Amino acid sequence: MEKLQKRISKFLQNKFNIIPKKSQLIYHEKKDWERYCLARDLNQSSEGFYCLRDLSAHILTDSEFLLQNLFHEFFGHGLYFEHSINGKEAHSLEQKLREEEKQCKSLNEIKRLRQNNPLYNQILKLQEQDFNQTEGFAMWMELYLSALTKNISGFEKRYEQLANSRKMILDKFIDYGKALGEHAVLFSCGFPKFYDNKILESLLKNIFKQDFESIKFALLYGSRKPYSDIDLFIVSDKIKSNNFGWMDVYSIGKNHFEDLASKLDISVTDALFTGDLILGDKGYLEKIKKRILFSPITPNAIKFHKKHSEKAKILASQCFNSLEHYRSAMQFNESYLKNAFELEKGHKPLTLKKLKSIYPEVFKKFDKKAYKIQAIREA
Repeated sequence: MEKLQKRISKFLQNKFNIIPKKSQLIYHEKKDWERYCLARDLNQSSEGFYCLRDLSAHILTDSEFLLQNLFHEFFGHGLYFEHSINGKEAHSLEQKLREEEKQCKSLNEIKRLRQNNPLYNQILKLQEQDFNQTEGFAMWMELYLSALTKNISGFEKRYEQLANSRKMILDKFIDYGKALGEHAVLFSCGFPKFYDNKILESLLKNIFKQDFESIKFALLYGSRKPYSDIDLFIVSDKIKSNNFGWMDVYSIGKNHFEDLASKLDISVTDALFTGDLILGDKGYLEKIKKRILFSPITPNAIKFHKKHSEKAKILASQCFNSLEHYRSAMQFNESYLKNAFELEKGHKPLTLKKLKSIYPEVFKKFDKKAYKIQAIREA
């Protein structure tokens, strides 16, 4: 069993660049399992349990579904609570509650502490909101690894015993994985995004299907941080801009793209001069970049940026109830306005990074933490 565990971990490391690092795997004989469940008020008919507080997977050895339980508890829940955004938050909250409960001298005291405890209620709320994703991912990983290790018959037998509500949760994960691929499943669950051009190209093929061939070129830009959205800039006459929750696609048609490029649109030039080519016509891309660098700044380009600055400001006024959307719209407002100022001086900043270096105080206020503090003060 240990060899199998190591083999799977090696596969997951190579495939997704994550493995359960902190999670402990503890096997229980039947009598020990009964004592363990009794002490923790768990259902003794269950055959596996993942303890979020100390990141430990507990599995009953005397079970025909031993492998499935290993895949579900250790690799499913272990990966989720160690690496996903919501899983890491849940574990962090548990650690804080654990510190509070250290002052308690008995189980009854702990129970009294948890009554109307904001931290405990926050944990329960997060667990309730995240249940479908937590369990759905663990079941999907159970299926994924059962197929990988050629133990699919064990999973199929286990599947027949699942409640219909759980089958429905799992079926959604299966359909999503079939449509978009394994990486999309993990990315949609808040896991860190580790990828290369081959993975991104595969994702684009899966998502856009027959429209994939319409892509003139695709660029990866933005922060590229594992827990941030994947930002893609695409030139295509068929693909529309879309946000998938884990990937943000900014797509425009070829003629529109060339028009915006001629006006030095900062949202376009930023992607062009900071992005990495994933696929497409490199020659065409370089031709447009050279045109941008050597073409004169026109009055039309300056007017365009001032106009879009005002549009962004109006948009911000319409979404003031959403701090994040308001912040984003106001940042667009400043980006277009400050780019217009620089163009009037005969300068081409081309990237947001350059604009921020010229106007550090203007853009500093859009830091998420600083903006929240500012909003609280203004409320």
